[in-house]
Amino acid sequence: MAHQVFVVTGGDARFFDFLRGAIESVRVHPEARGVRLGVFDLGLTPEQRAWVAGRADALAVPDWHLEFPGRERAPGWLRGLLARPFLRDYFPGAEVYLWLDADACVLDWGAVELFVRGAAARGLAIVPELDRGSRLQYGALPDHWDTVAGWYAACFGPDVGRELRSYPLLNAGVFAAHRDAPHWAGWAAALDRAARNGANLLTDQMALNYAVYRGGLFERTELLPAWCNWGCVSGLPAWDAGAGRLVEPYLPHTPIGVLHRTGPDKAEVAEVPCVSGGPRACASGSPRARSHRSSRTGHCSPGTTCPPGSRSWCPTRASRTWFWGTGTGAGGRTCGARSRTGGPWTGAPRTSGS
Repeated sequence: MAHQVFVVTGGDARFFDFLRGAIESVRVHPEARGVRLGVFDLGLTPEQRAWVAGRADALAVPDWHLEFPGRERAPGWLRGLLARPFLRDYFPGAEVYLWLDADACVLDWGAVELFVRGAAARGLAIVPELDRGSRLQYGALPDHWDTVAGWYAACFGPDVGRELRSYPLLNAGVFAAHRDAPHWAGWAAALDRAARNGANLLTDQMALNYAVYRGGLFERTELLPAWCNWGCVSGLPAWDAGAGRLVEPYLPHTPIGVLHRTGPDKAEVAEVPCVSGGPRACASGSPRARSHRSSRTGHCSPGTTCPPGSRSWCPTRASRTWFWGTGTGAGGRTCGARSRTGGPWTGAPRTSGS
């Protein structure tokens, strides 16, 4: 790439399956040669840390940069979120820093290139949660705005909540920022103010939104399309069987660049519509994802067993990766949709953010 880039992600032991997927989704692309990878260790086991160290250019354990009520009881992963305005201190030497949440994976390198291009041009490149494929746009906005107002109010007071409630949320789960961008300082200052009232999963994201919308940084911010950070909590992508990839559900069916499994349920695999109008397909978040179309039933339902000879996505439980396989034996192989908590994953909107 023309710019020196550091891709940074992070996770703890419980989130390691996702962290591994995020790392592999970067390294699998030939275009990633020359791109450095940094990882926040937020509580990995020695074995997990060794695996990461063999694939990352730099590992760091972030400090607590802020004082806030209850910090002594805060989970370790929160350090990673609150340290993001200080990425340059942990991973020096890059021109552009691209943060990738551990529950996100790079499917099309074009998204990375667009993030880098946007950051180099304006300072910050980020995706607003505003798209025709989002279910929030169809009757759910009033309630959503009330929720957003509450998030802002918790950080900056009710006046800010009323003012910014209808502004599209900028999803901080995937973003790129130039090393000289004013957003770093603006974000850190806003986060310091917000954290005085406490800190949680969304505090850093609300602080970044505040810095952009209220801190005079909007004109220095490049807003990218939804396919650059597709948040599944608000709407699922579609499957293009001919091209063998996940795409936006509406014409021209742009390929999904970064798939982000936002929300509390982290699906390993889920049914998505096919752009051809045929049976629904079963697709995973792996960069090597393919669909399953049963030769007997014509579709793959959650929890169904693929018949012998059918082609399906099957998990290898040891590695938590997914591969294109062929059902064998009397029982075939199982594929379907389930959440990390054991229940069905519908992609129904619950919260924004990670």
